[in-house]
Amino acid sequence: MLTKRNIIFLLIVFLAVFLALIISIKKIILESNNNNIEVCIDFQKFEKICNIEGGDIYSGFQILLKSGINSVLIHEDTLNSLANSSQISVMSGNELLKNLRSLAVINPMIKNIIEKKSIKSNYTYIIVSDSKLHDRIYGELKIRFKDDELKTTVKTENIALESGVESEPLYMISVSGVSGELHNLGLGFNPKTLSLVNNLGFSIVLGISNSNFLTVNQIDRLIENIQSVPGLSSVLIEGGVVPGYSQSDTKNVDYFGKKVAELSKIKAKFALMENEEVLSLGSISQYLSHMTVKGHRMSSTGALPPLNLHEYNLTIDRFLRAVRERNVKLLVFEGINEKVLGVPTNLLMQNFNFLQSLVQKVKSSGFNIKSSASIESDLATPIIIVIISWGVLVLYILFFEYVFKMPRKISYLVLISFMAFILIFTLKFYSSVAMTYYRQTLAFMCAVIIPMIGVLYKFKYESDSDGGVNFYAIFYRSVFCLLNVIFATALLSTLIIGLLSSAEFVNGIEIYPAVKSTWALAILFGFSLSVRTEHLSRKIKKMLSEPVKIYQVVLFVLILAAAAPYAILFFYRGHQAFFSASAAGDYSSLSYILEKIFGACPAYNEFLIGYPFMLLYFYLNHQKIRAFNPLLITFGLFGPVSLVISACAAASPLYLIFIKSLGGLILGVAAGAVLCSVAQLVMTFYSKEKEKEMLKEAESKAL
Repeated sequence: MLTKRNIIFLLIVFLAVFLALIISIKKIILESNNNNIEVCIDFQKFEKICNIEGGDIYSGFQILLKSGINSVLIHEDTLNSLANSSQISVMSGNELLKNLRSLAVINPMIKNIIEKKSIKSNYTYIIVSDSKLHDRIYGELKIRFKDDELKTTVKTENIALESGVESEPLYMISVSGVSGELHNLGLGFNPKTLSLVNNLGFSIVLGISNSNFLTVNQIDRLIENIQSVPGLSSVLIEGGVVPGYSQSDTKNVDYFGKKVAELSKIKAKFALMENEEVLSLGSISQYLSHMTVKGHRMSSTGALPPLNLHEYNLTIDRFLRAVRERNVKLLVFEGINEKVLGVPTNLLMQNFNFLQSLVQKVKSSGFNIKSSASIESDLATPIIIVIISWGVLVLYILFFEYVFKMPRKISYLVLISFMAFILIFTLKFYSSVAMTYYRQTLAFMCAVIIPMIGVLYKFKYESDSDGGVNFYAIFYRSVFCLLNVIFATALLSTLIIGLLSSAEFVNGIEIYPAVKSTWALAILFGFSLSVRTEHLSRKIKKMLSEPVKIYQVVLFVLILAAAAPYAILFFYRGHQAFFSASAAGDYSSLSYILEKIFGACPAYNEFLIGYPFMLLYFYLNHQKIRAFNPLLITFGLFGPVSLVISACAAASPLYLIFIKSLGGLILGVAAGAVLCSVAQLVMTFYSKEKEKEMLKEAESKAL
């Protein structure tokens, strides 16, 4: 490929790689400067902890303020949340009649009053005693159903007046309809809570309820209320549906996205929580890509709160790992509401100690505890994307020429045609959703073809001067070949970094979705190329036709014993142990040790499988042993493919990808040295057995 005949093609590739390297450097600088982390406590959850300890919320927050956290998550009130906190009662007509006895215990006059009312089963009834809270709920319901097509009616009355005696007010709001959506209706944010948090000097993260039936007017009011909140830092959607979502009409969702994007004018951000599915989030992503930060919640991975000191420390490590490895900028702590074994303090102090340890570890890792910031613009201009796309196109042209002997005339025709198409497409659709899919598609094409460097690598066979086998000389040549392949793979992987350099990918609102497909296709592609000239079926038939010898059985048992740990690893930890760019998420002792040594745990599929087998592949080929090429190259591709997939994780810091890849390469070469040594012992033993057999045959013929 590297010939004068290909000078035009190579110049395009080199230019594309050069521009991609510049973008990679800019991304590293941007990541190092964007090191503010926001640590926030869930107000609602922490209030319950204070109640358990018998203290007031204000004193509790004064204690937490000393831990170093800088923000508080405040949820929007809904009928559900107010009912769960026992501030109101919400029931359908049937439920109200069934619960008259329990209501009478709380307030004896309720039973008599309600029995006089004409309670309807298809109505929803809200009972509330606080006048200000009643006004909030009634006002929101009246606005919501003002232009309702179903002509839903909302009425209220102070049923305490019918008792005949002076008493505290007791309101009953009736809504002509029963709906689960009604319970999720956002009722704004508690003014007392906002005032308390603001007076303490915390930044505020607002959790918007998933009121999926919001009208345009209500969306306007919601955004106006949010903009008036002092100390606002971020907003996030609390629930599984984007406000305003409807299966029949998406206009309200689009409108919601546009209105939320206006919050960037007051430096507010949209928090995208990890591992939380939000229906129709993709519809508003185009409006929020420039103002999005990734958030991580302690409960988002399904992990239970820590029950002992060991789990306590692991939870802190998991939070820190999310910050370092996945570009998380907002940590949401929901509080520890059960006593942790081995910690001789009450719940309030346990939460303080946890947050203090977390803040200290975040700071010691080089981050600042401040209001987080998002990446607001693309790192690459349209013309850079065009040139990188041309580079990907040229890679495929050179590949088809080399493997399938495609004529040069066709190559030039394809090059000119697609270069023009790429230029027109990119300039026309650069700021549209189509560009997102275009970048993902090109990244997929890169991820499939780049690992093929190892399969197409050309060997230069050099015989030793003494005519024997010098293990160290051959091993050094093999390591050199491996380093060449990994260097070329890493260099071309910058094309993927350049392609996925837009704000939506770096901020995490868009991802590279074809990880599993890339693994499967790249491995299958590499296997097919290695088998192409190996005549594998013929060799298998020949192997099966030969008699089995004792040493072959022993060798087979040893191979099975060596493969057993990999099999156990696969079935115990699942496919992620092999098919994940970051397989260090189980806090095992090995992961912990490697993380302490390298700063980040290398991927197991690189240093346990990929690099050792690829090194053995080079070692055997230097001795002109090609019988095992299909098997070795198949497993050997795990390393380069994992490296390429890591580059596809646009939200991951580049310096961390470099550290993990370098650590994996060092460990892989060490494991490969052991594998090559064992292979050499086996080959030496096998050659001696062959010599004995040949000697016996010669002696038998002489006799």
